[in-house]
Amino acid sequence: MRKRLRYLGQTTVLSVLSVGACALAVVTGVSAMYSFSENPELLERSVEIDARNSDAVYRLARLRHLEMTGDEGETEALYFESLSGNPLMAVSWLGLSELYIDSGREADSETALRMAQGMMQSSPGLLWESSMLAFRLGDNDLALDNLRVVAEADPAKRKRVFDIGWRVAKDPETILERAVSDEVLPAYLGYLIQTDRQDATYPVWERLGQNGGADDEAALAYADYLVSKGDTETARDIWAGIYPGEDVSALVWNGGFEYDPVGRGFDWRVSRSDSVDADYD
Repeated sequence: MRKRLRYLGQTTVLSVLSVGACALAVVTGVSAMYSFSENPELLERSVEIDARNSDAVYRLARLRHLEMTGDEGETEALYFESLSGNPLMAVSWLGLSELYIDSGREADSETALRMAQGMMQSSPGLLWESSMLAFRLGDNDLALDNLRVVAEADPAKRKRVFDIGWRVAKDPETILERAVSDEVLPAYLGYLIQTDRQDATYPVWERLGQNGGADDEAALAYADYLVSKGDTETARDIWAGIYPGEDVSALVWNGGFEYDPVGRGFDWRVSRSDSVDADYD
């Protein structure tokens, strides 16, 4: 009899625990579902259902921040509430940093930004946001260091990284040193050619040479550019690198068509005209 009562008691406890676990799972699931909404009412409902849902609390804080609904203190409290559930949420620290900049609290903004910086590791999206905040705070070194990682990880953002670097830092040496990694050098050289910053191309080319050099396509593009700018001496040095062991000092290169014409640099070029067919024979 005692064994049966003990068994019934254990079964009852397990049943209660199972029901509680199921209820918790439902609550958590509903809260998580609402947390992805951009509707403030649903986000508020998500937080009411499960205050431990740090993502929902952050999204609500961010929405109020961007739409400027509610006062600053309420938004700040929401950011901190999300951090109380997950102190490692870099996005919440970034949100606080931006909130403090907007309200003129630069010292607090710097503190929040440093907290975020230590948690975002190598996330290009978060590093991009961090760099924009760092620029607003006047910390160009941190901003450029972050953009360096962004340019490495996301080729689509490289032009924007270079544009921002030149607009903010303005010093070619600083940009090259802090924002341009070896991996990104060819893309940066192409950018400088496209934006016609001739003086800035020389140290980039020198650093490329120290790291194994550029491929022939990049070298040809640079030689063409230098010829167009009148620096034939440097262009000829580059040409010699494309054809090592050959005498490139002759006034006419490839005079006997020893090589297949590339139509660039110091090689033969054929101009195209309407109604005229021209080609190499």
